[in-house]
Amino acid sequence: MPDRSLSLTDASAAMRLLSQFGALREDLISSQRRLLVGLAGLVGADAWVWALQAAPKGEAGPVYFGLIEGGWADERQKRTWLESAFSSEFQELLRPLAERSGEHRTFTRSELMPDERWYGSDFYRKYRAPVGLDDLLLSWYPPEPDVESTIRLHRSHGRRPFGERERDLVHLVTGSIDWLHAAAIPDAGMPEIPELSRRERQVLALLLAGDGVKQVAAKLGLSEHTVIQYNKELHRHFGVHSRGELLARFIPPEVLEGLRQPLDEYEPTR
Repeated sequence: MPDRSLSLTDASAAMRLLSQFGALREDLISSQRRLLVGLAGLVGADAWVWALQAAPKGEAGPVYFGLIEGGWADERQKRTWLESAFSSEFQELLRPLAERSGEHRTFTRSELMPDERWYGSDFYRKYRAPVGLDDLLLSWYPPEPDVESTIRLHRSHGRRPFGERERDLVHLVTGSIDWLHAAAIPDAGMPEIPELSRRERQVLALLLAGDGVKQVAAKLGLSEHTVIQYNKELHRHFGVHSRGELLARFIPPEVLEGLRQPLDEYEPTR
C-alpha cells in the first residue's frame, strides 16, 4: 500500500467512528452493520457488503460464513451483486491480488483494473451497467490463515470513482477493528472449499441469487433437464437434500431472509 496522508479532518472522523466500537456492546451483526453504515457515509458509498469467507484457492469461488449488506437501490441490484460475487469474471478481477494473500490490503477499482479495461470488461457489462452500479472499493483483512474478512463498497453509475482519500480511510478503519473481524469466525472453524467446475459455479451462483430452474436454464442457454442434473450434483457435492439447505451452506440465516425465494420449486430425489 502507498504512504498514507489523510487530512486531520478525515483522521478525526475515522477515530470518532472507531470510538463507538471499543467493545461489543450489541450483537455482532448490529455492530458490523452500524460500522459499515458509518464507513459508507465517510467515503460516499451507495451500497456496502461485509463478508467473512474461506479464502479461495485455485479457481474455486468464495464460501461465505458471514454476510451482511445494504444500501442497494432495489432488489434486482442486490441479487445481481450476489450473482456477480460467485462469477468467474469477478475472480478474474481479483486475480492480481492472489500473490498478496495473507496481508491486510485495500484497493480502488482503478488500481485493480484501469478504466479502459473496466468499462470494456464482461464483469462491468453483465453485472454493473444493467443495474446502475459502477465503481467499487475493496478491502481484505485476514483474521486467521485461509480466512478473509472483506469489505466491498459500491458507487452508482454517474458518480466519480473512489480515490486515494477513500481508500486510505477505509484501510485505516478496517485495519483498526481486528477483534470485530475475528468475532464472526465460527468456533468450529472453516470447512474445506469444494472444487467445482466453472459451469457448476455458474449454476450455484444463480441458485443462490434466487433464480429457479427455468431462469437458470434461460440465462445459461441450457435445457431445464441439464440444470436439474447440475442441481442434483451440487446437492450431492455439499451433502444437502434441499435448496434451503444449499442456501444455508453458503449464506447465514439473517441474510437468507432478505434473499429468499420459494425453495420448493425443485427438490431432487434423495
